[in-house]
Amino acid sequence: MKRHNVIMMAALAMLLVTASMPIQAQWYVGGRITFADTYKNNIIKICPESGYSFNPHWAVGLGVDYIRINAKVHLLDGETLVREKGTRFQLNPYVRFSFFNSDRLSLFVDATASLDVLDTRYWSAGICPGVSYALTDHFLAVAKAGFFGYNNEPYAWEANLDLTQMKLSLYYLFGKKGQ
Repeated sequence: MKRHNVIMMAALAMLLVTASMPIQAQWYVGGRITFADTYKNNIIKICPESGYSFNPHWAVGLGVDYIRINAKVHLLDGETLVREKGTRFQLNPYVRFSFFNSDRLSLFVDATASLDVLDTRYWSAGICPGVSYALTDHFLAVAKAGFFGYNNEPYAWEANLDLTQMKLSLYYLFGKKGQ
């Protein structure tokens, strides 16, 4: 069975399990929007996310990343020409284990996978550490940084704690934190 079929079946199984949970479930939705303007590229990322917390320690979720990359070409007369370089659409299922929980702060690690739906050559699987902070009873600020695992592009094992690649998200909790 191809790798992308396995990842798709795992995501579907997570969705079916969470859909059958009782109504007092701790569901959350959120995500992030990113814009990066570098010398060579303009990058826009729209990344919604949804998940379910079973208890204070375990959660499952699914993120969807839409990434649009435009290449910049700098001309001799000082003008800049922008051309579309590519679009990526990724599914990112994860299982989250929170190993430290206080009243407002949680430290966690996500076991995650990523599959580009438009080009299945791009996939990865590994763990990603993070922290969440309860701003109110219904809003969480979440930060994830680093990746430890296998990345199919560029076909290598990766141990990365690059804080410049930090992902900052905002979640809305249906029900109060800790219910």
